[in-house]
Amino acid sequence: MVNFIRFDSYKLLHMNATWITLLILSLIFSLLTYGGYVTTHKSYEDYQLSMASKESNEEGNFKLEIKSMQEGEILTEEEYETSIQEEKKAYRFSDSLIANYSLSLLFVYILSAVFIESDFSSGYLKNMLAIKGAKWKWVTSKLFVALLIFFIFQVVCIAFSVLMAGVTGQIEFPIHWQDHLALLLPQALMYLIIMSVTVTLSLLLQSKVAIIVLACLMGAGFHNQIIGFIGDIVGLDLTKQLFSIKLMSMGPNYAEQAMSVVSMGVIYLLVLYLLNRWYIYRIDFKFEH
Repeated sequence: MVNFIRFDSYKLLHMNATWITLLILSLIFSLLTYGGYVTTHKSYEDYQLSMASKESNEEGNFKLEIKSMQEGEILTEEEYETSIQEEKKAYRFSDSLIANYSLSLLFVYILSAVFIESDFSSGYLKNMLAIKGAKWKWVTSKLFVALLIFFIFQVVCIAFSVLMAGVTGQIEFPIHWQDHLALLLPQALMYLIIMSVTVTLSLLLQSKVAIIVLACLMGAGFHNQIIGFIGDIVGLDLTKQLFSIKLMSMGPNYAEQAMSVVSMGVIYLLVLYLLNRWYIYRIDFKFEH
């Protein structure tokens, strides 16, 4: 078992897809950080200019004129400062960390799909099938990979959350570490469930293209819409039974809600893990692709 975990960990850290994913995610976080800085540092004069309308175009030169200060059309300076202060709250470390984590889930789906499907295309899975007990160890080692991905992505999310809070002047003191620690377990469970779902789909489809496309769609929340549509047909709110929805709908007092969310996540993870362990011994693998 240790050798499987060691091999998968080494493979994850040396895959081009891992570092490309982190680079893209970091670039997105950088753009969001820059956008937050620009938004929170825009002066009232700049705001007025941004509300200006192009009234004429004479010889290629645009003449900008400030719109008349009609009620509700342009904020007063006091109203503008109030709105900026409200907007700044979204850039606090706590809120930024939650937003970054939510965004990272799309990349977790994609990276998990690429990682698992590389076992099919590289011949690794084919070669280890003859080893006794290798199948269940292959399934189990993917959970440890998910935890490693969670650790790496969490470091990136925290780093950019601190940066966002710093450049927007929203560093919180004291930081409510109890709530963040309470969130770690349910958030890690989300990564484990994503990896388990990806393993299930890989075993069912055994197609690299299909699994990556499905991973992208699921990362974008397409499955939530399908489940919601089915729920509307049967007259039940099925989306409330999704762990991801339960996790993202947690209120500000995370520590008080963590236990019920974790219990739900453990049930989902256990069912998926047992399903994968059962199914991998009952399928015929196809390695043509």
